[in-house]
Parts: sequence; structure tokens; C-alpha cells
Amino acid sequence: MTAKKINRNQLNSLSVMRYLAAHGPSTQIQTTQAVNLRRTSVFNVFESMEQGGLLEMSSNIATARKGRPRQLWQLNGSLGTFVSIYTNTHDRAVQLSDFNGVVLENITAAPCEKMADELDEIVAMIKNWSSKYRILGVMLLLPGRIDFEQGLIKFSRSWELENYPLRDILRKRLGEICPDALVLIENNARMTAWGQRCGGACTGINDFATLSILNGRRNGKTTPISIGSGIVLGGRVYRGRTGGAGELDHNCYKWWNRIYSEDRFPVSLQEIDRHSREHFAQNLGESFAHLVNYLEPERLVVVFEQAPMEDFFLALRETLYKNLIYIDPEHFSIELSSDGTGSTIRGGLALLREHFFADDRRLTPFCSPLK
Repeated sequence: MTAKKINRNQLNSLSVMRYLAAHGPSTQIQTTQAVNLRRTSVFNVFESMEQGGLLEMSSNIATARKGRPRQLWQLNGSLGTFVSIYTNTHDRAVQLSDFNGVVLENITAAPCEKMADELDEIVAMIKNWSSKYRILGVMLLLPGRIDFEQGLIKFSRSWELENYPLRDILRKRLGEICPDALVLIENNARMTAWGQRCGGACTGINDFATLSILNGRRNGKTTPISIGSGIVLGGRVYRGRTGGAGELDHNCYKWWNRIYSEDRFPVSLQEIDRHSREHFAQNLGESFAHLVNYLEPERLVVVFEQAPMEDFFLALRETLYKNLIYIDPEHFSIELSSDGTGSTIRGGLALLREHFFADDRRLTPFCSPLK
């Protein structure tokens, strides 16, 4: 089957859609300068897109130095929605966002013990939303060694899964509900890093790392505190060859296993006495310093998904600074963030939208009214 040829007006509309999706409400002049089109062409595209229901006026007004205030334009938020889900050992955080990325609903719930049951609840929730919204994309985030390109859980201690084709399974489950939706899965710590870049402590920074500390839980099998890290190099998420870059959970588990029996694993830093917390922070700082010395990032952000422990953070930061070799501490900052799950969900949504708006095949149907 031959792909339908895109006309010039549709091609220009795709450029405008991508710009507005990435930058939010903008004036026609700002858009003209960004997409490198003639002003008359952009005016015609805006008029055509508005008539086709792709654009709407924003409720905000841009203040101009001279002349009248300028009208801001944005994508029509009702064109579709995106779902970002983070599920781990202690909770499930879900966010529904409109076509512009504006949050419509936030839900937090307790997760299921097994992935099969967890998927049942996730699919039921999306099915319920699909009666009201057009679901365009679903991002599922979880701890473990995740192969993003293959959509595969290589290994997840939290979910006790290995070589599990989660993306294919989720796609099949959603086939009758939202058959055309883009479905992605990704590691939670990597998306925490991306969320720090998309509105967090690393906004505008191209080379940085994050270190996430997650509480465990006690159920049939005690799940201890876990550690994850995310790396952004040159403004892009670094995953390694098969999704293992930054995966620290297995090493952290082995560290606990040397000190505690499995039934006595600590599930939060609050359960550990101050001296033991300091010892843990120093060991972690010494190990992570190797990565910092090698990659030379501009910043490291330590993210606590639950309540931050300042004494742990201070001991970690002190040890990291002591173990720097080539990096001048004045040009490398270590910061504490309590953004936690918020940055994870935000990062997942940003990556989902980035992939959706990069795909001509998915965007062209929205331009079908444009001649």
C-alpha cells in the first residue's frame, strides 16, 4: 500500500503542530520565527488549522512592548489524551493529560502483587476513560532493567519478571479499546531524570544525572529500599545497549543482603539508625563518584520518592565531593529534590508526547481537513 502524499499545507501544519506541542501557546510571530516559514504562509496555515479544528485561541495574552497585546494560539486540547502510569512496589500513580499536555486527572492507588493483576486494573481504568476521551498514547513506567526499543522487561526484582514482553502484552490488551494508541514502556529512574529536565531542577541542562531513593514494602516477601539512577548526555536519555544504563537496584539488593536477612530488610531509610544511614550513604557516594568522574555531568539531583532524609543526603553529598578527581566542585552541583513521583510521571508524559509528535504517520490524520 502506497503512503498518501502530504501536501504543502499539511506539511506546514505538521511543523506548526510540533512547535506548539513542544513549546505551548505561542503567537503567530513566534511560530513564524521558529518554523522558518514566511509570515503569510504561517497566517494561512493558522487560518486553515483553526477552521479544521486543530487550533484554538489560548485564554492568555502575550504582552508586547509596542502596539496591542498579541493573541496566543495553542493546539485544540480536545483532540486526544495521553496516559502516563508509574507502578512500583508501594503505589500506582496515574496521570491523564490532554493533547497539549495539560493534566486532566491524577490518580494514586495501591498496586497489585502480580503484574497480570496490575495490567487488569490498568486496562480497566483506560477502558473507562476511553468512553469519554480519545486515548492517543500510553506510557507505563516501572522499576527494572527495561529495553525501551524492544518494549521488554529484561529483569525486574520488584515485579519478579525476566524477559517479559510487556509492551506487546499491553498493546494486545488495549487493542479493542484504543487500537491506534502509541504504547511505550520505560524505566522509572530514567524518566525521573527526564522529568527533572522537563520542568524540574535540570531544566535547560544537557549533561546531568539523577539518583532516586525508593521505599520498599512488607508483604508476603519483604522488598527493601531500592536505588535507581538516570543519565542524560547531550540532551538525550542514555539507556545503554539493552536498557541497563544506570540500573543500580541489583547492586543495592546485594549490599542489603550482606548486612540483613531477607525477612529483616529495611523498607525505608527511617528504619535505619543514623550511623547505618551514614554508612550506606558513604558507600553509595564512593560508588557513584566513579560514574560522575567518568561522565563529568554538570549536576547531580538526588530524588526521594517519599520523605527526604537530609542527614542521608548530606553524608552522600560530602562523600561524592571528597571522591571527585578531575571535576571542580564549583562547577558541579549536588542538589536535593522532593519532586519524586511527580518528576517520574512528568518525564514519562514528555517522552510519550515527543515520540507521538515526531511520527508523521500519527499526525497526518489530524491534518486531513486541510487542503
